[in-house]
Amino acid sequence: MLLIVRAIAISLYMAIISIPVIIISFFVPFRPINNWIYAKLFAVASTKILGLHFIIEGEEHLQCKTSSILISNHQENLDIVALAQIVPRNFITLGKQSLFFLPLFGLYYWLSGNILINRSNRTKAIQAMNHIRDSLKNKYLSIFIFPEGTRNHGKGMGPFKKGAFHTAIDAQVPIIPICLSSHHKNLRLGAWRTGTIIIKILSPIYTAGMAKDDLSSLMENTRKLMIETIDDLDQRLSQQSKNGPI
Repeated sequence: MLLIVRAIAISLYMAIISIPVIIISFFVPFRPINNWIYAKLFAVASTKILGLHFIIEGEEHLQCKTSSILISNHQENLDIVALAQIVPRNFITLGKQSLFFLPLFGLYYWLSGNILINRSNRTKAIQAMNHIRDSLKNKYLSIFIFPEGTRNHGKGMGPFKKGAFHTAIDAQVPIIPICLSSHHKNLRLGAWRTGTIIIKILSPIYTAGMAKDDLSSLMENTRKLMIETIDDLDQRLSQQSKNGPI
């Protein structure tokens, strides 16, 4: 029952806070700062509604002075609550086209300059990634991308798609991996105190000087590093839970 109440409360809150950001966006449309405002409003209340506690490590790595691509493992929609805790001021996201049709949220999402991608149309998907590449080259910008392409539902990190890494090499910008501890192992969404999520931001992986021949190794090494980091985070949470509340 508590889980249903929380889901309804979060959905309503997302729609409500979309309204002031939509109003702001009409005056300054397609600006990343609108995403930052929304994320900060969302982070405060959603954390309390869900009974979550966050441990954030490596936040200094987000102070990168160049454009960057931020990537994270993608388990459930709950990842959005975690990532809202750490967003930089100049970020946009890459999302599926269907997000546009969510009441109020979809209008905010589009007006704030986020990139909507049609996954079923390869040509349009490539055009969207090319637009991202050009924006990264010409602006000081960070973009969030889930390299798995879809949620893994706690089954372990899925294979990476090439888009984020191909774009990083094309634009010669760093990739900053963000690792979230596993929800299914460490959270109890039906309890008042849901549990702890550790967010660990890793050092930037610089792509300056890389070419297309480096794509496979870049993807493989990044995925391996993230899997090892997530396993370590889960082990730490498991050990800490045995020693008492975190």
